[in-house]
Amino acid sequence: MTDPQAQLPISVRIATLGAAYALVPQPCLATVTALLDLYGIAYELDDETIPAGRGTSLVFVHFGYHEDPSAIQRILDDQP
Repeated sequence: MTDPQAQLPISVRIATLGAAYALVPQPCLATVTALLDLYGIAYELDDETIPAGRGTSLVFVHFGYHEDPSAIQRILDDQP
């Protein structure tokens, strides 16, 4: 899945302590959470957003330690 404004893929990352997360642009959040729900992937959303310029914000999507970051990335990569 690609961020429509930045034209960059949404990437699953690993934090220093090993938990997986993604920074998802606000306009893509509903699509991403629908995919995660469809595939039964557990996640939490931060209450606060990070301004990303051009009138959009990024939302932290936390996957914790129990989800496979590679599998999540494949799901996102399969989407336009």
